Amino acid sequence: MKLNKSFKDFKKNYLKNKNQVLFFSRKCSNYQNIENLFQFLLVQKNSFIFESVEKRKIKGRYTIIGLNPDKIWSINKGKVIEENEGKIKKIKTKPLIFLNNIINKFQIDIPK
Repeated sequence: MKLNKSFKDFKKNYLKNKNQVLFFSRKCSNYQNIENLFQFLLVQKNSFIFESVEKRKIKGRYTIIGLNPDKIWSINKGKVIEENEGKIKKIKTKPLIFLNNIINKFQIDIPK
């Protein structure tokens, strides 16, 4: 398995606080192994999986796996709370404005 970036390039971008996408591509014929991996990852707190398939009708395409985030934003009853490195901060703004600001500020180079 080879990632799309070398460790040296990743570290250089990381130290500059630059957002990055790490990925690898693999063909798979045994989906049971993949589903077992998903179940293992999803038991971890704040983990998630986004898949580009619905109800497992089509295999392939994209799967995005995330775990152990450095920031967590919670929106509940119109209040925005940010958790960053164990510190909790209340953000005084409307949730939609907050989310739009995050999206507008987020810049990342998408690999081809």
